[in-house]
Amino acid sequence: LDTLWVTQGRESERFVFYEAETREKVPLSLTRDRAWTPARRAYVLTNRGSFPVHDVVLVHREGTDGGERVYVVEIATLAAGRSQAFTLETSLAKTPVARPGGTATPMAATLARFRAGLIDPDRPAWAATKAGESECGGGRDPAIPLEVASGYRLFAAEVDLLLGVWQSRFFEQPGTTIVYREDPATLDAMMPLSIYTDMRHVPSLSRLGLALWEKVPLP
Repeated sequence: LDTLWVTQGRESERFVFYEAETREKVPLSLTRDRAWTPARRAYVLTNRGSFPVHDVVLVHREGTDGGERVYVVEIATLAAGRSQAFTLETSLAKTPVARPGGTATPMAATLARFRAGLIDPDRPAWAATKAGESECGGGRDPAIPLEVASGYRLFAAEVDLLLGVWQSRFFEQPGTTIVYREDPATLDAMMPLSIYTDMRHVPSLSRLGLALWEKVPLP
């Protein structure tokens, strides 16, 4: 596959973008909890897929701009086959707080946590490979490809670019949206990669997949 290399110092990155049809479906389902009432809207979010999902953020907006209410539900991880109950009335986002230089949005804390969770804490920015490392890659066999992602975290600049493009669609639409991070094993299974290199280079694969379920009907 002929793609562009981006090189700085002793490290290179290669970016691949492709668009294609997929059979992948949203593995989540949203149902009413038995305790649901019009005054206390209780729901159950279930992962019916074969892999866990992570960093789930459900945002529900209702009302007009002048009296809009924003409800935010955060779930760190929802394992395959597991469910999580929640109530909208207890997840109302806090009122905006005036701060120097502007006003924080009701979702400011949620967005900050979501962003921080995608950034590699050990390497938030690009840094040159340390000198003195073996040039033979530990004697690795170049005939064996890298096919399993080692993680999902990115550089801070990459995360900011991603959110700069998608934040509005992820978190600011009317109605109900659900955003979740796919497990790297999901991406390895649904979109397999085989990365070959020579003995002098050791590839590192980090795969981040954010999925968006839009216009979710509240049952």
